[in-house]
Amino acid sequence: MASGVRIAVGAVADTPKEFRACLDQSGGALARLGAMLEIARDVDLLPAETYGELEALRDHAARLTDGLYRAIGRKKLVAK
Repeated sequence: MASGVRIAVGAVADTPKEFRACLDQSGGALARLGAMLEIARDVDLLPAETYGELEALRDHAARLTDGLYRAIGRKKLVAK
């Protein structure tokens, strides 16, 4: 399941704990993606310039996910 889909599933979770679990999974997926990008660059399947662009996007998504995780930890979800 894609990282964004996990976050969407978590957004309709009944508890902040469930949402944080989905965000944890998304963070793990983004970390694995980072490793795959590095490998692709290292074996010359991905040009360095393209790697840099993709890694910047992956890093931005990881930071946003982490910020959302922290924000959910500070407040309760709004009742649906």
